[in-house]
Amino acid sequence: MTMHSWPGRARPYKLVPNLRKYFQTRYGLTGESIVSTLRETPHGPLGSITVFERMPPPANAGGNTPLQRARSVARSLLEKEAGLLDIADAAEIEESELRITAGGKAHITFQRYIGGLLLADMHIQIDIDPDGTIRQFHATLVPVSYALYSAVNRATISKHEVKAIVERDLAKPDQQAAVVIGEPTLGAIWRPPYVRWTATGSRGVGKPPWGYWIDAFSGEILTKSCMAMRQYIQAPAPDGPTPCD
Repeated sequence: MTMHSWPGRARPYKLVPNLRKYFQTRYGLTGESIVSTLRETPHGPLGSITVFERMPPPANAGGNTPLQRARSVARSLLEKEAGLLDIADAAEIEESELRITAGGKAHITFQRYIGGLLLADMHIQIDIDPDGTIRQFHATLVPVSYALYSAVNRATISKHEVKAIVERDLAKPDQQAAVVIGEPTLGAIWRPPYVRWTATGSRGVGKPPWGYWIDAFSGEILTKSCMAMRQYIQAPAPDGPTPCD
């Protein structure tokens, strides 16, 4: 496994004491259209922030096409707010979606990767006007600790082992159909165990699947839930059957 280092960053992390004043000072905003649940943890911010008020384009934003301008504006904003967002290594932030509307407005989404693994529950969305003005800025953030960077360097159980765990969990002595298992994926999370497998399995072809989160080191099933879409007139009994059974 490739070793991944801990990027240099200030610890413990400190959130700015007054976000409204912060954006007023940096962008000339009124600060009335900022909604935040961000809270400070030693390892980074936790929560979300949305700025609904238009923000001026960064001075260094360029690009000859709407696509290039949108990327330039978005990356410039991320660079300017790296301290607030706790981003020490810009290479960890990867573009996951970029849409340009017929009117030239751009919607761009970024996700974060730690040691090459997608970090769950973290994304940044930026909406940009054709002239580069930022229409809306949203970030959902989770802390990134040294323990997480250390965990992505550790050996995990294999895909084959994950499939075997799911098969053992779903198999029944009287079951005729074979268990159908999807391809597991490995990802990062901000809490222990920091690395988990995501897998699916169903009791036969055409059956709704169960979704699994599995500890990537111990093989413990962290969560298991039926992934079928179902509406209830009243809540089902806790031990009642599900569409996946």
